[in-house]
Amino acid sequence: MDNPQLKEVCLKATEGVETACSVGSKHTKVESVKQANTTLLEALSTADVITVFQELEKKRSNNTMFKAMMNYLH
Repeated sequence: MDNPQLKEVCLKATEGVETACSVGSKHTKVESVKQANTTLLEALSTADVITVFQELEKKRSNNTMFKAMMNYLH
């Protein structure tokens, strides 16, 4: 990975989402998941993950397998 610091940010944020999904009653899970999702989105935008991903997409846009995977992701 070109940006190892992004991996740590993403892992921490996704762990929060996983924890929120697995703990508490139905009502508290919903609120916890909403909060964890907000935190995840903030972390991703703060860490420039989206920018890095867009740069990767530009670099690999001529690769047929990459195009297929991106179509699947989108």
